[in-house]
Amino acid sequence: MSTLLTIANQLIIYIGSGFFIFGNLGNVLNIIVMLRKTFNASPCSRYLLASSVSNLFFVNPVLILYIIGIINGGAPLLQNNFVWCKFTALYLHTSSLTPLVCLALGTFDRYCSTSPSASIRLFSSIKIANRTIVITVIFLTLVGLPTIFVNNIVYNQCAITSITYMRYYAYFVVPIFYVLLPLSSMIYFGIRTFINIKNIRQRQIVVRTRGKRTEEQLAIMMSIQIIIIFVSAAIYYANILYTVQTYAIVNKTIERLIIESFVSL
Repeated sequence: MSTLLTIANQLIIYIGSGFFIFGNLGNVLNIIVMLRKTFNASPCSRYLLASSVSNLFFVNPVLILYIIGIINGGAPLLQNNFVWCKFTALYLHTSSLTPLVCLALGTFDRYCSTSPSASIRLFSSIKIANRTIVITVIFLTLVGLPTIFVNNIVYNQCAITSITYMRYYAYFVVPIFYVLLPLSSMIYFGIRTFINIKNIRQRQIVVRTRGKRTEEQLAIMMSIQIIIIFVSAAIYYANILYTVQTYAIVNKTIERLIIESFVSL
């Protein structure tokens, strides 16, 4: 058992450190690119910027505390701190959902900017993008407020103590907010954007200007982020479902608990 625990801890340290380094590197590079004058003039870049910033807030604090705690031979730091337990549940909920919603909003902005309707194109503006991002963060925080009341310290660990809320979160919040709403909106507005662009090219000769190259680069960057985030969301959802289904099992072996702890990282 001690050998399995040692291997699991080493894997958590190395894999977690890899996520930390490359995740931060990718997000920082995205932020630098989005802040360049060429991209900063596009409302879509604001959504991508918000997505990358949210990823930084999501990855760094919890992962750092987790890895340091394992290195020191114990549980993640602040794991049994009551205030941190309450705060981190809401914090993780908001910071993990914000990138998904921002990417969905980015695809909606692409649809608006290519629409033949002048009234719809008005929705593609930096002013609207900034306001929408702020409203999104506030809304997601309000949705996650119940986590403050159901997260408590149990056997020196922070855990959800309400099986009812666990089921609500697994069968409603995660599939709706993490999967169905963002995925369906991205697919729908992505297809509509493609149709709009195709119609524009049929009506006029397209000249490859710097602005058009910028739009193409934004589309590529958004597509890459969508793929990465949705793979992560699918894994997260599978882990949540497993946790709910096995929550009532009290006779889990030490080996199983170690494996579950490693996979949940």
